[in-house]
Amino acid sequence: MSSSDAEQAATARAAGAPVIYGDASRPDTLHAAGLSQARLVVVTLPHPQSVFRIARAVRQRHPALPVVVVCWRESEALVLKELPNVHVYKAAVAPALGLAEQVMHLGGVPVSAANGALSSMRNSTTL
Repeated sequence: MSSSDAEQAATARAAGAPVIYGDASRPDTLHAAGLSQARLVVVTLPHPQSVFRIARAVRQRHPALPVVVVCWRESEALVLKELPNVHVYKAAVAPALGLAEQVMHLGGVPVSAANGALSSMRNSTTL
């Protein structure tokens, strides 16, 4: 976990989570966070400029590494989806997918059918 919020980082660290405190668009922070061993990077910050800087910094260092970003506005998504290997999701989608998954599980939908439906929903909501 990488955090730019010192208080949040300290709380997570005290709970035993591995936390790197700093600006994730900086090479030294990305290195400390283990970017070279990462399978993917997820960016969920509410500030579009920060999200873009981080995604671009990751792209420059590891072009093949998938980056998943969450956007609140269509205009942000249009800029971010131009970066290679950046997967853009609408902020409202995650709670909806979680609810859909729970409803299908409780409603007795077979796991394979539920997974297929969720995959379809994810694909249709990716920008």
